[in-house]
Amino acid sequence: AAIHRRRQRTAEEKTQLEQATANFLRIEADYQEAERQELEIRRSINRVKARLLDRMDDRLEREYYRLLRIDLPAARERLGFLKTRLQSLNYPGVLERRALIAFRFRELTAAQNLYREVIRRGPAEQGARARRNIELIRRMESDGVLRQLEAPAYFER
Repeated sequence: AAIHRRRQRTAEEKTQLEQATANFLRIEADYQEAERQELEIRRSINRVKARLLDRMDDRLEREYYRLLRIDLPAARERLGFLKTRLQSLNYPGVLERRALIAFRFRELTAAQNLYREVIRRGPAEQGARARRNIELIRRMESDGVLRQLEAPAYFER
């Protein structure tokens, strides 16, 4: 009964993991955009500061103050918020789970690609496990013997 229950939930879990991946990638894109905006604000501050060194101008002083005291802290706050959100999501864990599900459906190329992404983004422990699993999949492809992939203890098999 437990095996049957797990197999019925796999499709639903797969869609939820794909949604989690899409959310992570969207947040990551927002983070990169926030980094770009902060860099642009810093460049604007430097340009205004250079023009202020040449002459005194009330309009430039107000712009410099606005950029330095209002825009830059707001950009930093947004960047910090997005960084915290990215760090709170267990994206390598999601990728690893997706790879196991892809393996369960015998989508070996997709599983290998997901494990490569785990190696790139995950901590050392997950990266090492992903390398071992890629090697197991390669062996399975070469000799046709079905092997059990390694997974963390907290993963439901």
